[in-house]
Amino acid sequence: MPPGPQLVVERTHPEDRASVKELIDRTMRDPSDFEHEYRLLLPDGSVKHIHAQARATRTASGDIEFVGAATDITAARRAEQQLRRSEAYLAEAQHLSHTGSWSWDVYCLDFIYRSAEVDRLFGFSPQEPVSIETIRSRIHPDDLPRLQEVQRQAIEHKERRFEYDLKSNLASMATARIRPG
Repeated sequence: MPPGPQLVVERTHPEDRASVKELIDRTMRDPSDFEHEYRLLLPDGSVKHIHAQARATRTASGDIEFVGAATDITAARRAEQQLRRSEAYLAEAQHLSHTGSWSWDVYCLDFIYRSAEVDRLFGFSPQEPVSIETIRSRIHPDDLPRLQEVQRQAIEHKERRFEYDLKSNLASMATARIRPG
């Protein structure tokens, strides 16, 4: 016999119990499809992250029946947590070393990604769309021909990584080593 809703609630991590109970109660009143992520607290104290998808239907006798699947997504959640931690460490290292990173689409002339430190160094607002003209306005005029040559080479030779030094027009960034990747 499959586990009933009460056993699911009992095994749910205490911090997630209210949301699971509320979902079950709501579905018992109005049977419908649902998805929900929550944690199970196992008898040995370990925690599993669960993604549940189910359909609640009324049986011929009027009882509510849940038919669905529960998937253990613990490994995915741990990987996401480790990625967020690594991203935070990278952001802190870039801030401390005044090093930014970005990815630039040379055909669309737009950032694919830019770190918070790039925004700080170049004086961009974090959510501001940045045009090639805006970037060029931040670079010393003597260095613009070199920037254009590097862009041309990147397109022509399909180089994925390159580096060069340039001077900035911003007081906060007198000289920068550019290593787009």
